[in-house]
Amino acid sequence: MGALRDHGLALACLREGALAVQARGYDDLSAETLARFEDTHVGALAPEGLRAALAASVVALLHEGAEAGLPHADAVALRLAEFHWLGGFPLGKPRKIVASRQIAGFQV
Repeated sequence: MGALRDHGLALACLREGALAVQARGYDDLSAETLARFEDTHVGALAPEGLRAALAASVVALLHEGAEAGLPHADAVALRLAEFHWLGGFPLGKPRKIVASRQIAGFQV
């Protein structure tokens, strides 16, 4: 989960012009960006806490991937949504996202 979070934060650093190397720019990210990553920390080792942190990490990474215009962000989101619909991943309820665009129906 830490790697998912780090990849998302590195993309956020690149988007906001902060240093993306070795987590040095994380503290320079905007409050709005950091707020999207608040739930990515593991709060408890119980399965529910781990699932919640994993889901938040994936959603944050998908958001940053979409913001960065990564060419396969939509395809990854669709695959994860298929997995979720099969009961394998707790991504949460579909929501509308940035610029009235949806990626697999999930807020990213």
